[in-house]
Amino acid sequence: MPNLSLVGIKEVKYNKKWPDYNFLLSVITTDSIKEIAGEHMHDLSHWFARYISLQSDLDTLSENTDKETGLSFYRNCITKNREIQIINAT
Repeated sequence: MPNLSLVGIKEVKYNKKWPDYNFLLSVITTDSIKEIAGEHMHDLSHWFARYISLQSDLDTLSENTDKETGLSFYRNCITKNREIQIINAT
């Protein structure tokens, strides 16, 4: 298990790239560079964004590696179902 060196949540007053999202959650590990080089690191961003959305009933977004698209996890107000949508950065 990697050591967590930084876990942070910060409020974003306005983000031009993702204007409908107000908070940024980041987790950085001390072992990430070593693990990425050894191809042992997996991006859990989509899983974690979905998990937070399901547990807290918040709309979440996970940015894709291309940095121009993301996956939005949200509750459809009409059907009351959880849905996923691809979002393009503005």
